[in-house]
Amino acid sequence: MRIAGLRGQAGQPLDVRWRRVSPLLTDPVAGARIEAASQLADQPTSTLTEADRTKLEAAWREYEAAQRLNADRAEARANLGNFLLRRGDVAGAEMEFLAGLKLQPANAGLMINLAELYRLQGREDEARETLRRAIAVQPEAAAPYHALALALIRQRHYPEAVDHLARAVALAPENPRYAYVYAVALSSTGRRAESAAVVSDALRRTPNDAPLLTLALNEALQSGDIDRVRTLIPRLVSLRPDDAELARLAERLR
Repeated sequence: MRIAGLRGQAGQPLDVRWRRVSPLLTDPVAGARIEAASQLADQPTSTLTEADRTKLEAAWREYEAAQRLNADRAEARANLGNFLLRRGDVAGAEMEFLAGLKLQPANAGLMINLAELYRLQGREDEARETLRRAIAVQPEAAAPYHALALALIRQRHYPEAVDHLARAVALAPENPRYAYVYAVALSSTGRRAESAAVVSDALRRTPNDAPLLTLALNEALQSGDIDRVRTLIPRLVSLRPDDAELARLAERLR
């Protein structure tokens, strides 16, 4: 089973993000500079001019100092841990996450962050057990179930993973990403009818979610439901107007 479509934290190419965000590095408002530093935490410095690198590194120091002013709060520890992780400081990030959990032992979000760090290090067993602890302390939170399911998929424990994905969707039916991953998992394990039902139900809540619409389109194409294809294509084209493959398919169906 493969869950596709995961995106990086920044959500757009680094050069595009740099052009959009970097002017804020010298903004007179400290909050704007700090936010820019956070957004550019994973920006490589090797391609920057010396002046730009100096501005970015100054903003990074300002961001870190702002979080350390609130080091007695788990949220600040989580923020700093995520920032350091994106900077490539894995050991520093782990220290911050663990410090945050000492302040707030039942913080499931921090446990998810820590589990992601373990995943990046290849410590899959520790990641899985950390997520089980998160579920134990917050059994009605959807995110730990979803994260544990992904960990189980990586270890090819598919039946248990699908059960946890179902639980995540039940707890957060308004989250299209959870529905998308659940539907892909069902389809990948041969449960195509159930997958189609999950997609259909999720689209009633979030009718303009492009990944869900893509799953619905793929299912309609595979089943030969041309009428359904004709209804889905315009919706996807409106969301992805630059998608050449969609444009070709729409042209063929005219």
